[in-house]
Amino acid sequence: AVTLRILVCTHLHDPEVVFRKIDIKNAYINEYMRRNVYTKMPPGYLMYVYEGVVVFRRLRPGEKQPKELALPLIKALYGGMECGRIFWEEYIDWHLEYGFQLIHEDRCYLQKRVDSSWIKLVFHVDDNAIAYKGEAMYKEYLKELQLKFDVKEGTLDSHLHVNYHFEGEGVNRVVRIEQAPQILKMLKEFGMENCNPAKAPVPSGTMLCEEDAEEKYDGEFDMEALVGHATYLNICTRPDISQVLKPLARCTTKFGKRHVEWAKHLLRYLRGTQAQGLTYRAGFPLYLQIFTDASHASEPDTRRSITSIVVKYGGNTIYWKSSFTSIVCHSSCESELMALDVGATILQ
Repeated sequence: AVTLRILVCTHLHDPEVVFRKIDIKNAYINEYMRRNVYTKMPPGYLMYVYEGVVVFRRLRPGEKQPKELALPLIKALYGGMECGRIFWEEYIDWHLEYGFQLIHEDRCYLQKRVDSSWIKLVFHVDDNAIAYKGEAMYKEYLKELQLKFDVKEGTLDSHLHVNYHFEGEGVNRVVRIEQAPQILKMLKEFGMENCNPAKAPVPSGTMLCEEDAEEKYDGEFDMEALVGHATYLNICTRPDISQVLKPLARCTTKFGKRHVEWAKHLLRYLRGTQAQGLTYRAGFPLYLQIFTDASHASEPDTRRSITSIVVKYGGNTIYWKSSFTSIVCHSSCESELMALDVGATILQ
């Protein structure tokens, strides 16, 4: 996610740069399984060898499959413990042979440059986000890629459930990144798609603590699912929910009434800010800025501080982090210095 945000920020101002996306269909069946895996036969069918050929047929009325019969798995769609690795290696090897380069810092980022033309792509399994400059080079790459993989290509309007809205041209180019459909899906899962919106992500009052888990919530609430949904939103487009997510993530299995109240308040806040996300603008100098802050001894149970970091590139937010300090700070000055140290380490 960070690499893709940097890629967008870096080339947003260049009118010759085009952003596209590529999806590899049935990605895992491009390679064979490497270990011996066996599976049951498809329900309602029988397999047998007839004149050296493997034949399938439907079961006759009253006929049952032999329990001792199993099928060797040659290729797998999804679910095999090694399938993702096999596809990644095949995908990387093909691009390296085609002239792409792989960087150490991000093993899912590839780039190729020929004179003034270049292609840069970021991928997660079979979903690719691409920026390129040079139409002829990209068309040739796409043609060769389609000979190896089953490819679906289109405009970068969405990638991994994150929506991209490009507007303007040149130095006035703007891209808005949001996850409104993902937020709506989350609200529907918890039955709060029609709830009253809240104005702030964190409710008023003191910070959550372990004692709050003693007052049990009268009902059922899937805290693990909420934290999972919210974490994905926080990683991709919503740094504004970091503060409320931090204490909730610590009580996914043991929580009380007040924890659920915080979780539902977060849902109400997301209900009122579904379209909110990140807005990137071109025209700013491409230099890095880092902002740090810390709350001194704000965690009630351990008295640890919360450190927050935001990194901007070309005036656009590309990275953020919120975490507890590893030790108890003795003063607000010490907590601020620790936050500054973490920020400097990240920037380095």
